[in-house]
Amino acid sequence: MKKYPLIYLLFLCLWIASCTDRSQQISGLYINHGESEYSSADDTLYIEPLQLNAKTYTVQQRVGFQRIRDGKKLPREFTTKKWMATWDQDKQVLTQDGFGNQIRFIPGGLLLETAKYKKVK
Repeated sequence: MKKYPLIYLLFLCLWIASCTDRSQQISGLYINHGESEYSSADDTLYIEPLQLNAKTYTVQQRVGFQRIRDGKKLPREFTTKKWMATWDQDKQVLTQDGFGNQIRFIPGGLLLETAKYKKVK
């Protein structure tokens, strides 16, 4: 039987898959929700390419949160931050320029420090 062509084809497919540039897959919208006895928060990260050649991205973080005092939710507050990040192909991370925070990608989402975000778009 001719098993060798099938084996070569399998290795070729695996090699091509491992060489895929992941930087093309990281753009999108990511969400996180967190709660404690003192607050609840909804966090959104929007990552979009600024310059694909330079592997530079803009990251916009929007957070809506409610403080909880004596069991009562206070009015909702909002913050917005925007920063630049550079894609490191070797480490497979986005690094925030100037601050060094790293965004690591996991199946279906990402990790910003220890917070898990789910990719929705």
